[in-house]
Amino acid sequence: ITADRALLEESAGLWEALGPAGKTGLAHALATLARAMWGLGDPAMARFLSSKAAVLCREQDERWGLAYSLAILGLAIRDQEDFALARTVLNESVALWRDLGDYWGLGLAIRILGAVARRQGDYELAQRHYTECIAIARKLGNKELLASALGDLGVVTLNLGDRVQAKAF
Repeated sequence: ITADRALLEESAGLWEALGPAGKTGLAHALATLARAMWGLGDPAMARFLSSKAAVLCREQDERWGLAYSLAILGLAIRDQEDFALARTVLNESVALWRDLGDYWGLGLAIRILGAVARRQGDYELAQRHYTECIAIARKLGNKELLASALGDLGVVTLNLGDRVQAKAF
């Protein structure tokens, strides 16, 4: 077990011990732990934790947490290659982020949607998602998101056979 995972699990346990008063905190801790588990290569656990976080967020009408939980859930489901469900979950996340006016989350969810389309071989759709993500990243000045989305778009452009355009990314 990694130190970060142990800390996140301790946090979740403390929030859970608070009972109803700790539900929102527990949901956020579970979503963060889900992201960590995905990063550790365990999409099944990420899916379980982010699903649980999403349920808690729905119960609390906590829309930011729900949007984030759904984005991580979509990421985990994508890695389990259930692409139709991943798209459904991610589209809900995108709608929530748009409604909240949160461009950081919107960029995250749209980039994951691009990855789903790319994994399915729908390079035109992936291109549209990555292009939108790039515009959001530029608007925010988020260099990490911009660098990732530009790289993703470059790969998609290569898959579409436009080697000249791909070099531009």
